Amino acid sequence: GTFVSGFAGTDRFVVDYLVDEVLSRQSPDVRDFLLRTSVLDQLCGDLCDAVLETSGSAAVLERLDRSNLFVVALDDERRWYRYHHLFADVLRSHLRAWSAADEPSLHLRASRWYADAREPVAAVRHAVAAGDLDLAADVVETATPDLRRRRREAILRRWADDFPDDVLRRRPVLALTFVGALMSSNEFAAAAPRLEALSDQLPEIERRIARGPADTALVAIDDAELARVPGAIELYRAGLALVAGDLAGTHHHAALAIDAAPPDDEVVRSGAAGLSGLAHWAVGALDDAYERYDVCIAGLRRAQHVPDAIGCYLTLAQIRASQGRLRDADALLADALALARGATNEPVRGTADIHVGLAEQALERGDLGSVRQQLDTSRSLGEEWALPRYAGRSRAVAALLAEAEGDLVGALDLALEAEQVYLGDFSPDVRPLHAAAARLHLRLGDLAAAERWVHEHGLDAHDDLSYLREYEHVTLAEVLFARHRVRGDDQARADAASLLQRLLDAALTGGREATAVDVLVLLALATEDADVLGRAVEMAEPEGVVRPFTRRGAALAPMLEAVAGSSSYAATLLLAVRPTADAAPSARDAAALVDPLSPRELEVLRLLASDLGGPEIARHLFLSLNPVRTHPKSIYAKLGVTSRRAAVRRGRELGLIAG
Repeated sequence: GTFVSGFAGTDRFVVDYLVDEVLSRQSPDVRDFLLRTSVLDQLCGDLCDAVLETSGSAAVLERLDRSNLFVVALDDERRWYRYHHLFADVLRSHLRAWSAADEPSLHLRASRWYADAREPVAAVRHAVAAGDLDLAADVVETATPDLRRRRREAILRRWADDFPDDVLRRRPVLALTFVGALMSSNEFAAAAPRLEALSDQLPEIERRIARGPADTALVAIDDAELARVPGAIELYRAGLALVAGDLAGTHHHAALAIDAAPPDDEVVRSGAAGLSGLAHWAVGALDDAYERYDVCIAGLRRAQHVPDAIGCYLTLAQIRASQGRLRDADALLADALALARGATNEPVRGTADIHVGLAEQALERGDLGSVRQQLDTSRSLGEEWALPRYAGRSRAVAALLAEAEGDLVGALDLALEAEQVYLGDFSPDVRPLHAAAARLHLRLGDLAAAERWVHEHGLDAHDDLSYLREYEHVTLAEVLFARHRVRGDDQARADAASLLQRLLDAALTGGREATAVDVLVLLALATEDADVLGRAVEMAEPEGVVRPFTRRGAALAPMLEAVAGSSSYAATLLLAVRPTADAAPSARDAAALVDPLSPRELEVLRLLASDLGGPEIARHLFLSLNPVRTHPKSIYAKLGVTSRRAAVRRGRELGLIAG
């Protein structure tokens, strides 16, 4: 198997066999057809006719298929075929040996056919193979607006390495395309010098825009795309400034981008508004950020850049959730979902992310059933219909669900995995995953791990506060409070209370009610003050916020009892933090076990009863294989069994799973 998969058409014995027993026995016409079409990864009659400058290729392919001549049909209609890869390697090696001069022209004709068929990936591949980089550049420039609109930056990024500097210097639209592709792929260090080189050409570019092609050697197949270049350069400068933390520079270059953009260039204008909004968000100016992003969405919708507009809706929903306005966030996500469904007959990129956002909303209200449903929907769509941050966000929300279900080990596994796959972008990282992992370490009783996190990130209770580190400082307060509980450190408790009060003042001043509720709950625990908890309950009630209370569990119960006399919502929260046995799935059955299964272990047990294998179970749970191997061991120990089949049988006996 290793030999076959690595075979490259040069092994003497296999080549001899295929040449002597197959190729040499064909008629000259068939042999010529086989050799010259070997440049194609896939074959159909029309394509082969174009490449060979002939007719009747469809009939030849059918005969080859019937003759079992290493031809594989790719569809039920037998329109598309490919050669077996070993045979294709042999054919290509012999084509180069017998008629190498013909190969470029074959690739060129294939490229033109694919370009006419609006298949740019194959068209560029064949043009590059032919050595005709101008043709390849024409195809890229033609395809770019549509690929940009559909957020297919990965395709554009793959092409960025195919073109040398001398081609990019002559083609500013092409150069700009690859700067954008690198920026969208988070390769900012690689994008910066390319952007600088393009900026150096601005005088010549502007002269070409003003006077037309006769006055310069610069090439562009679409003058409207060329006219976008000056504004887009400023847009990407604004993006690089934001990544570098230069918020004033972000606003400055965003304004220049709007000034330089043509009046009908909605993409640059919208992008500039969005980057300016992100700069406002980074300092906690949430209303200003919302206003700029609202402008951004309107422009992107006019430009029909649906995936980008969806990404902006997700940001607006996060901003509203930070302000404690969950209903507004719900409405924004509903608008995003309607936009996604109305765009085409198939899902668009970002659809999976919307369902993750809806799961996050349900989590704040304690509706764990809806959280699972939304995560399942996002998972069924898959990462093909997701934006770059999906891998990290989906696992982070799954970690919060696991925590809410009591599976703290599984939650930590998911949080750490989310951190590994996290892909940052221009958005400020206001809820870093390393801090979320530190919180889980605390809940697992690993104070030492949480304190290591504090040291590694240079946090101190007397730090100057900033919105960007607000989540980390709230986590630091949790660590200090845990230090007091575990070690009796009264200074840590005092430091926690002081830090929380400063965080509360900053959150209320900035209109960040979600943080304020979270901080008030912690402050109530730190000071054992029921009145402080009452303020948190009062702020949480209008939007039905639950999670800041259920995260702390039964520790809040005594104070909630004190508040419940004057607040019906406190009574509701009291039930949430101290659920009855009937509230948990299969709780009565699980009670038959000395060590009951956690909700996550129950979910794994149900999946073990299905036909899914380990990798499929891992994908279903948003886990890597390692935790999926760990969970069954724990389940087997609790059920007193040693195999998957026995665990399923025992689970059914106890009523933990159906059947």
